[in-house]
Amino acid sequence: MRLDGSTARRLAIELAQSWRGQIWDDLGERVRGALVDSLIMEHVRAADVADVQSPITPAQLVGFRETILTTLALGVAPRGRMKRRYDGAG
Repeated sequence: MRLDGSTARRLAIELAQSWRGQIWDDLGERVRGALVDSLIMEHVRAADVADVQSPITPAQLVGFRETILTTLALGVAPRGRMKRRYDGAG
């Protein structure tokens, strides 16, 4: 699994387009963070099935999570919608 900025942006947009993005405003900061974590882990599991030879370290995951949170806070534009900021998932 690639853990770069473009992948983080893609996952941030995916979050915004999903049920997670729809309920974002109704949740507290801790639950928002858990939603981001669950999205990341879904993609890590899928990537692991495809490529079990490239383990991901905890430090890489934490850094990737921070990149996604920064991307969400700066704002993303789900398909067909205006750009929106998704704050408060620390």
